Amino acid sequence: MTSDSKIFTAHFFTDLIEIYDIKGNLIRRCQGPNQYQPRLREKSVGGGGLFFRPVQDETYQCYSFFKPVNVKDEIFVLYFGDLYQNFEGNRCSRILVFDTDGNPLRIYKLKIPIISFTVDSEKRIIYGVTDRPEKEEDEFNIIKYEY
Repeated sequence: MTSDSKIFTAHFFTDLIEIYDIKGNLIRRCQGPNQYQPRLREKSVGGGGLFFRPVQDETYQCYSFFKPVNVKDEIFVLYFGDLYQNFEGNRCSRILVFDTDGNPLRIYKLKIPIISFTVDSEKRIIYGVTDRPEKEEDEFNIIKYEY
């Protein structure tokens, strides 16, 4: 996601955030909050191809693969931070907030895990999408968190 003239990336198998300028030059790399390193195994596939898969009991799922959300001069991103084998359907119960230089500001712990979200900065509300419905016939619900 972009903010003014910066591009932010958050990684799935490591708690790494990278900030680039609009031309793609790395400005800063921020590791944390847990300092997880990716633990992946290489696997060959037919035709000479390779892919990597997580190592059981060693790989952590960190940031959601959904893009970070730019809110004025802050960046909100979903964070799981547990072993990948415990990861359930892209649900995260924490949102980490950084300034546009990558410095950590806040952590929001959510009562109901969400899979995606947006932020209304004027009303100071986080709207999250959850796949844990209140009723059986529902597939998804919108959760409202004030901050």
